[in-house]
Amino acid sequence: MNTLQKSFIIIISLITSILFGQIIHEVRAGNFYYSPSDISIDTGDTVKWINDFGFHDVEFTSGPELYSLPACQGPCDIGEITFDTPGTYEYICSIGSHAANGMVGTISVNQPVNPTSSVQIIHNSASPTVDIYVDGALAVEDFEYRTATPILELPTSFTVGIAPAGGDVIAEFPFELAEGGEYVVIATGILGDETTPFDLAAAGTSYETSSDDVVGLKIYHGSTDAPAVDILADANDGSILVSDLAYSEFTENLEVPAADYNLGVAPTGADAIAAFIAPLSGLGGGTAVAFASGFLAPAEDQPAFGLFAALADGTVLELPALEQDCAGVWDGDSELDDCGVCNGGNADQDECGVCFGDGPTFECTDGTIVCGISECDTNISISFGTLTAAGDATGDGDWTYALEVLYSSTEPIAGFQFTMTGPELVGIEGGAASDVFGEQVQWSDLGIVIALSLTVDSIP
Repeated sequence: MNTLQKSFIIIISLITSILFGQIIHEVRAGNFYYSPSDISIDTGDTVKWINDFGFHDVEFTSGPELYSLPACQGPCDIGEITFDTPGTYEYICSIGSHAANGMVGTISVNQPVNPTSSVQIIHNSASPTVDIYVDGALAVEDFEYRTATPILELPTSFTVGIAPAGGDVIAEFPFELAEGGEYVVIATGILGDETTPFDLAAAGTSYETSSDDVVGLKIYHGSTDAPAVDILADANDGSILVSDLAYSEFTENLEVPAADYNLGVAPTGADAIAAFIAPLSGLGGGTAVAFASGFLAPAEDQPAFGLFAALADGTVLELPALEQDCAGVWDGDSELDDCGVCNGGNADQDECGVCFGDGPTFECTDGTIVCGISECDTNISISFGTLTAAGDATGDGDWTYALEVLYSSTEPIAGFQFTMTGPELVGIEGGAASDVFGEQVQWSDLGIVIALSLTVDSIP
């Protein structure tokens, strides 16, 4: 058998002619007999009538086609006929009373059953969509990445041609498969890549299971940039289903209980770096081919790593990826608290809500230690003092006035903002705010006054 490792995809509904060596069957004719009188042959076979003695012919009286061979005086060859149409043919010797005396015959022509193999094809090469030719004829158009055929009954001998979709055939591969064999064939690699070139990986498999409570499983490593891996039956407990599976390798035929799994993918001998839900509980008695696909470190135009499963009917399932929680459990529910501690419950926050803090450190003027000034027993008030005429600053009769703004606070003031409504504000100057904040005291003609300390200084 060709290893199939230099071929591509054999697809659905192949119509292939397989030529067999032509078989010639001899029938002897003589004194009121044909021998053998009843024969069974296959389409494409030939029957030759040989007259040992006497004067005889061959005249067909029923069948899909009615033939006639002229009589000759034996010993002679009456003639031969090749039968291409299946069915039952009856014939006689039409000379005199020969037929009445038993010189009749029957030929049963059977349609031979061509030997076949069961094959499922999976497209796992991240190369362009392709067209598949079989024995020179277009068999499948636009066969896409990460799709599969159902299980096909294919002839054991054929030639596959590969072409970019809509393009010319760029390679042809002859195949000889074992009659009755069961195979999975996976297109893999990267077209034009020297390290992991396009190739075809194939393996014998089984599409039957020993019971209805198990699932037949075949696993293929098809991620070109991934190392050899262990496949874990449970990503969390580390139980190994398959060990040290390298790129382009298949596992043996496996049977696992029909259940749902958190499959783990781990570099050989290490912990899982990815995990996937494999919902096999509803597939009891069925089979699936699981295959790693894509790139661990994809470029912008490359597909990311994933795990897929091809079912016998050609359906391809993308297995859902699992996330690892902060405790390292795949599909777990542990969470980081506000301090970045896994399952910490914010126990590392002090009473001020500061992670890993020292607790209250701010001292109010009354000596109380609190988390911040907002917790001090603060009493702040603003009032207005003397209003003094400043004169006609503009000379148009509009007088300006200076108004004292008074304050009282139990805590130092590092900034303030207030708004005056009514009189028009034309400026501010002097006072404790100017002494401490300087140019950081600002105002606007909207009556807004604002000040902010950019240092540790404050108004006492």
